[in-house]
Amino acid sequence: MLAALRIPPVGGGWAFEMKWDGQRAIAMTRGGRCRLFSRNGRDITGTFPELPDAVMAALRGRNAIVDGEIVALDEKGRPSFSRLQQRMHVQRPTRQLRDNAPVVYQLFDVLDVDDEPTTALTHLERRSVLDTFVHDHSHAQAPPYRTDTDGRTLLGIARNHGWEGIVTKRTSSVYLPGRRSPTWTKTPLRADTEAIVVG
Repeated sequence: MLAALRIPPVGGGWAFEMKWDGQRAIAMTRGGRCRLFSRNGRDITGTFPELPDAVMAALRGRNAIVDGEIVALDEKGRPSFSRLQQRMHVQRPTRQLRDNAPVVYQLFDVLDVDDEPTTALTHLERRSVLDTFVHDHSHAQAPPYRTDTDGRTLLGIARNHGWEGIVTKRTSSVYLPGRRSPTWTKTPLRADTEAIVVG
């Protein structure tokens, strides 16, 4: 499921998260093994060999399909896409590369648990499912979200801390695989812009 680009919505009924500057990935766990797939369906498990065991540990060995973002963090704990780029197209990263650009899988949604689809549940119900069985690991964790604030306030916090922006999700929204929906929105922060000026 993809987010539409827009300013943060106002009013209640929304959940707010920080926007991760990383690589979107679906993780599938079954029979004690985990595989990771990019947004276009490419198997990227070998590119991030530290993540399968971490995801299995975070999910406590459950069979599941989860949605999330692979991020590399800088020295201040902020996502760094330039660091992640060092890893994204390396099929067998060396130990040195893994140490120089460590990654974390931020799992923020669940599509299936123990062969029971969860996509028809509301966003808050799906997050509740995650919270019941996800055990945070150093390389795989469920990031926090807020329902008790507004988008403009959180966007200001993201700007002050040098984050990429925020994502807003309607608390009653179902998961729509492969679709871009206004029930999920993203508001990126840009330090610069490209423009054409005509005079």
